[in-house]
Amino acid sequence: MQKKNKGFTLIEMLVVVLIIGILAGVALPQYRNSVIKANFAEVFTNLSALGKAAEVCKLHKGEPCDMSELDIEIGEEMDGNFVDQDGNSAEYETDKFIYYSPNVSYALSGSIVNALYKKEDVCICLTDDGFKLDYSSACGKPDPSVNYEKILNIPEGGCACC
Repeated sequence: MQKKNKGFTLIEMLVVVLIIGILAGVALPQYRNSVIKANFAEVFTNLSALGKAAEVCKLHKGEPCDMSELDIEIGEEMDGNFVDQDGNSAEYETDKFIYYSPNVSYALSGSIVNALYKKEDVCICLTDDGFKLDYSSACGKPDPSVNYEKILNIPEGGCACC
């Protein structure tokens, strides 16, 4: 009688490792995109709420309002600890974002409220035309590691924040 060997051959092991490598190569980028979408879900909700509060304040006051004048709070209050290059003062901060209202020149051009993604200095704003993205590379900072426009399906331009 012949004794049958139990175990895997080298070829079988290589095929298994190859299959696992292919699955990991496909799954990891999708996982990263899902994490980015989840991070930005917070900002979409908060900017929408801030935008509605800004519109109510503008209707009541007759001119664009600063975020400190809004009857809403998001995250921790910053008390002017962050001022960007254009003189916009931050009002609120969360773990991932800094929220601020644009100065009057940007408010008149359509930007209602802005948020800065702290991880990669990506600015997202709510304008009269919807959400827009701006990268800080125009302000001397490196380009982000991923294409946020494509992942979030949001057009670039309109925020002008650093």
